[in-house]
Amino acid sequence: MAKDGGGLHPAVKSELFRLVAIFECDVDLGDYEYPCRIELFQSKNTTLFRAHVWEIELCRITPSSPSSPSGKPLHVSDDYLLLERTGRLGRRYESFEAEDQEAALQVVLDDLTVKLKEWTGP
Repeated sequence: MAKDGGGLHPAVKSELFRLVAIFECDVDLGDYEYPCRIELFQSKNTTLFRAHVWEIELCRITPSSPSSPSGKPLHVSDDYLLLERTGRLGRRYESFEAEDQEAALQVVLDDLTVKLKEWTGP
């Protein structure tokens, strides 16, 4: 497939990637624990991959609408949000080569392991 998105439109500047796997694990940094989600994408018929690493965090959200006549929110909610954390790893994962899905996942997990050792010690 061409790097222009397969001829979709000149504004599409990358290959098209399909979500091929989702993995989750729990991370414990000592004073902070969170569920971690890893999404793996693959370009059609190639060994080109993309990955995203997310932290799942419970957040208190105050919606701007609806609100009372005085402008105060009518409710506040606690919701889980996915916070992208791929940038905390040692490299970018917008596009990388791997032999297959298992090898691509291992690249990301190896990088995550290196960072976890930096953050928590061996």
